[in-house]
Amino acid sequence: MGFASMLLAGMKFVFSGVNLLFTSFWYDLEMIPVIDRGSAVEEHLIYGPLCMQIDVILPVMKIPYLEKGDQVVIRPVGAYSNTQWMQFIHFRPNVVMIGENGKVTMIRKAEDLDYLQALEQIP
Repeated sequence: MGFASMLLAGMKFVFSGVNLLFTSFWYDLEMIPVIDRGSAVEEHLIYGPLCMQIDVILPVMKIPYLEKGDQVVIRPVGAYSNTQWMQFIHFRPNVVMIGENGKVTMIRKAEDLDYLQALEQIP
């Protein structure tokens, strides 16, 4: 099996590219499935939706089997990820904070077209 076909067999796509997780270039991120199916852990290449070769979140990540639409927690992310992200191709999603007590609080709403156009001015 060639290198390209090995990568294709172990690729996973997440709706979060380097535009949202810019700190993935220097942090060792961890990805945890929200639903644990108890499946074996396998090596995968984790990439985002930007259609660019640089959009690799994790070149090698050991995670259990994921199905399309499964949610994952990616950590550590925080203030630096928020201040360095950029809107590119897709709207930026909601940002939530999970407190030490497990309470989930939205700290920034997802973008939409109205939000992006609100500051535009046509001369």
